Amino acid sequence: MKFLACVLLSFSSLFTLSTAALADGDHGVGLIATPTMNLSYIDHVLSGRIGDRPVYARPLTDEFGMALFHRAGGKDFESIFKKDGEQYKGVVESIDHNGQPIEAEFIMTAANGQEGTITGTINELPFTVQLSAETMEGHHYVSPHFAMTIGDKSIGFDMKDGTACVGCSVKLSFAIISMLFVSGSL
Repeated sequence: MKFLACVLLSFSSLFTLSTAALADGDHGVGLIATPTMNLSYIDHVLSGRIGDRPVYARPLTDEFGMALFHRAGGKDFESIFKKDGEQYKGVVESIDHNGQPIEAEFIMTAANGQEGTITGTINELPFTVQLSAETMEGHHYVSPHFAMTIGDKSIGFDMKDGTACVGCSVKLSFAIISMLFVSGSL
């Protein structure tokens, strides 16, 4: 299992570095850097760190959704975000800093491309994501700003030099909000 995690992290680091050099000017490599996150986003793939946990996320191949992988306390975890019945949801299992199991159930209740909003719940706690950008390319936000309200907490960050449509932003919100929750950063 440790070997798999090392290979996964090495691959994601090499992927991020090699694709950064090859990214075309239209999409670029989106960089998210805050004290709690250091992430790269390119071609619908997210890699880096959220809290103290390495993460790697990629789109599902046959349907809208995302596979999220992370490592915590020497263990590897995999989560899937996709349509379940009439709603999109994903459950992220992990361990807290005391080694105890922790779980985050992310449910998207609505996404509005015209308004740039995403709403849902994380463990029944409501959240809203408001997207904005100075420039749009078609239906993609260029270097988007994410303003997230989760319960009574607010988090804002920019994805510098990248683009994301509302669908991409839904998947990014799943990975980021869920990982902030299980890592104790919320």
